[in-house]
Amino acid sequence: MAESWMTEVENSFSRQAGVPRRGGNSRNGSSEIDPEEMLLLAPAGKWHAALPSDLRDRFDASLARAIIVSANFELAADRIVELARRHPAAGVALAEDFLLAWGQAHNPQLPQELRTRYGLPEDARIPITPVMMERNIDSLARMMEVFRKAGVAPRDESKVVNAFDLAYSNAEAYRDSHIARVFGPTAKMDEPLFFLLAQKMHSNLGDRWRRTDIQRGALTRRNEAQTYAMAEAGYASLLKMIDEWQAGRPDAYKAILLGAVVLSDWADFESFQDLTPLEPAKRLVASKEKTLQSQDYFQRSAEAYGRQVVRLQANELTIDPYLSWFNSVLGIGSTGQVNLAKPMNRAALGRIRAAILALPGKLAPTHMSQLAKTLNARLNDTNNPMHEDLKYRYLASTLVVTKDDPFSLGLKKRSDYLDELLGEIRVQTRVDGPNTVGVNQEFGIIVSVLHTEAMGRVARFGQYLSNDAIAVAAKTKRRGPQVAKGPDPQGPRDEFEQKLTEGLSPFFDIRSITFAAPDVKPRPTARPGWEETPLAYVLVRAKDASVDKIPPVQMELRFIDLSGPVTIPATSAETLLKVASGKPTPRPADKVEVTQTLDTRQFAINGSLSLEVAASASGLVPELDDLLDLAPLAAFAKVRQVTPIDPLMVRELNTWGEKVAPRTERRWSITLDGDAIRASDKATDVPFPTVKAANTTTVWRTYQDIDPVVLSKASVLLDRVKVAQGAGYVPPAADDYSAYLYGGLAAVVAFVAWLVFRKRDTGPRPPRAREVFKLPATIDGFAIVALLRKLGTSPLVKFNAAQKAELQQDIDRVQTGCFGGTATLSPADLKALAEKWLRQLR
Repeated sequence: MAESWMTEVENSFSRQAGVPRRGGNSRNGSSEIDPEEMLLLAPAGKWHAALPSDLRDRFDASLARAIIVSANFELAADRIVELARRHPAAGVALAEDFLLAWGQAHNPQLPQELRTRYGLPEDARIPITPVMMERNIDSLARMMEVFRKAGVAPRDESKVVNAFDLAYSNAEAYRDSHIARVFGPTAKMDEPLFFLLAQKMHSNLGDRWRRTDIQRGALTRRNEAQTYAMAEAGYASLLKMIDEWQAGRPDAYKAILLGAVVLSDWADFESFQDLTPLEPAKRLVASKEKTLQSQDYFQRSAEAYGRQVVRLQANELTIDPYLSWFNSVLGIGSTGQVNLAKPMNRAALGRIRAAILALPGKLAPTHMSQLAKTLNARLNDTNNPMHEDLKYRYLASTLVVTKDDPFSLGLKKRSDYLDELLGEIRVQTRVDGPNTVGVNQEFGIIVSVLHTEAMGRVARFGQYLSNDAIAVAAKTKRRGPQVAKGPDPQGPRDEFEQKLTEGLSPFFDIRSITFAAPDVKPRPTARPGWEETPLAYVLVRAKDASVDKIPPVQMELRFIDLSGPVTIPATSAETLLKVASGKPTPRPADKVEVTQTLDTRQFAINGSLSLEVAASASGLVPELDDLLDLAPLAAFAKVRQVTPIDPLMVRELNTWGEKVAPRTERRWSITLDGDAIRASDKATDVPFPTVKAANTTTVWRTYQDIDPVVLSKASVLLDRVKVAQGAGYVPPAADDYSAYLYGGLAAVVAFVAWLVFRKRDTGPRPPRAREVFKLPATIDGFAIVALLRKLGTSPLVKFNAAQKAELQQDIDRVQTGCFGGTATLSPADLKALAEKWLRQLR
């Protein structure tokens, strides 16, 4: 009977594969006996004692399996320990079956039959609450403690790690206390268990623990900031565990290498994560800290490998420490994702080469050749081609590490060809105006490319100045591996802007970046055969007086070689800069236009006056103190407050004039005290501020009702009886008939003057260009071209030769940008262009 009972147990165990499920066991036939019934029918008491010893051992194993199938795990653990005392091998095998069954019994993923029946997704899981998770960990920890005390160590430790992972919610990172309870102290873990657990944590950190969709699916109610904090704590916990385990094993290079890779991935997470609204500068600092720390770990790993390499067998030799280090320097993560935001670090590449050359004897050339062969094979892989933006960096970095190796000779020829292309291009930054700026002064940095005439035709620099949809789609199509470049660049212009921001933001507060038009034309230079193509104007302010240079900025240039598309990074040289204290000299500005509008509408009510000053210039509009002298106005109306309305704004970058210059605008509001004017018994001719800046045209305005009107002189007459139109009526303090007398005399004089000069008026006043030409109601390429052509041919418009040439250049720009096959000028660009010319009309 005992044999029959054991046979039924083994059949049931094999049918259910040791995988009991929540909700009971499914029956495939009426002959199957429930595990609980088998336990009730098990031999016991005198019957069990009467069994022969060999049969009793087999019976104990079957009984343990029956208990496992019945999901009575704590009782099964005790039975397994009893059996292990007599038969250790059988106890270990049963312990592995136990862990597999325990893990599957606590697996939150729904079985296939339920997913199929209800049409649920493959990853459908039941939610695990914190209370359930704690109960799972308690159960597993108690049974693992029983096994540890009895010396029952499962041979396949992946089952232990999988059971631990299944005890957790899919959205929860492991806790240090839980790890210690289930696996014991980190320092005492054996090597296979340690790496299985560490690699499982590393994998989860790179995927599910940071994903907000999994957080929502698990009903954790954890917001993005809390998810970010959990991922951060997970990385810190994993690194702490690695350090604790490696502390007593100084030559455990694999553990140090894992720590280096974890830190490198952590740096990428800091750089690109968007779970919490950290400032970009703080994220950049955090990423750089982790990157530097990872480089230290890579160095330690290589040194630890070098100390024991002479003791390794031939099949144990590896280039993993150097290959992983190389990939990290290039921004290739452990999952294969590429972080192109990492700059090429030649110093780190040199340390990789030095670590290989430091290996004793023939081991150095052996490892170098193996690394060169591996890197060369990756570059020439046609089945999985390398990303075009990584190809040149990978090629150049390979030659830094493996130069002079026979496997790198073919790569040297490809590199020389690309370097020749790069030799005909120079990215340049220069200060717009003097290189001495004020501490808090805004100034411009012009970013341009110096190139040969032939390279200007080949490189098509205008492609980097727009996010052209067709070009982006084609570029995305030919890219294969997943690449991270930062927060969602939409095209070449966004990528260029990101590079400028990364290069300049550590030293400057960037106010704006204005790009040239995509159809920008190159300008001649003093060097024969070379041209300059302006690309961008960056309005900045130095962060402090310690800034003494414009750092290098990088631009990615796209070409095609025999291996396909390739991106070559070009970097500018440093530009010296001096930040001086004291009052700064105004930045260069030409063709300054100032409109002063005195608002008298509240004067009759409360004596309030306000002056709005709007200025535009070719160059940077000066500060108000450098632009206007407020003293003439302040002598009549005290200045209460000066408030900037609009900061300095760059509207466009003029690359077609005599010099490259921005068109800028800014506005101020000046609040005045008009009580002294109201208190006066006489009329007051209130003057406008006078202009300080040279080459400035001024327009004076006030209000008539609600409409601004242009004045013919630089003052407004205000008194208690008569005020400027729109100021309202102020009753006199006492009867003053002299005002009526003066008014009558003025009317008589005006009437006589009209009679005298009436006959000289031979016809209606000829129309002015400003009155004839207006902004079209519909803004498109056709309307703007028609307007500009009329301005060029109308006798009402008086343009000089330079203006006519500039007008023709603008007409060509609109025709190319709107009718050249690819739309590169937006309606806003067309409107700004038309308004620029309408402002020059008189």
